[in-house]
Amino acid sequence: GYTDLEIDAMVTAVRESRPQIHRGGWEWDRLLSRYIDSGRKDPNELKILQAYFLSILDRYHDAQQAGNKLTLFHTHSSWGSGGRMRIYAELVRQKMLTAKQQADFRQLVLQSLKLDFKDYATLERGVNNRPYGINGGPAIAVKMFAREPAALRHKPWLDALWRELIEYGDTTETN
Repeated sequence: GYTDLEIDAMVTAVRESRPQIHRGGWEWDRLLSRYIDSGRKDPNELKILQAYFLSILDRYHDAQQAGNKLTLFHTHSSWGSGGRMRIYAELVRQKMLTAKQQADFRQLVLQSLKLDFKDYATLERGVNNRPYGINGGPAIAVKMFAREPAALRHKPWLDALWRELIEYGDTTETN
């Protein structure tokens, strides 16, 4: 029930606010779920999701200009990464991203897989709150960009986590 002008103002506010991309990503994932569950009837919801997504690219470009590296999958920044990847997929499906925006996000994802998982030997291997909760995004990234070297390198780690879920083990874990 909002006018186009009101939606445009909300879109601008969302993008400029640079909402959290870690735990706050869960909230954006819920908006995506509502959007999909509603049968994609409300294009305004997609515009809001696009603004959230573009705020991530804004941060990525700012980091590049400053000579820093933004990553998506490092410790707590990975919470909500599954939602970010699903939002990206939906925006691509809906033709809401330019070719450059898609290429920039692909570069960010692959850079993140490479930087955030440099040394698998030091990462926790059990399926508990950390690896189980934060690997949704990397799992989707590996599926989306399956032929990229960073994705190929990450797949065995995800396979190991999956084995932890399906093979007999410690059943007292709260997850």
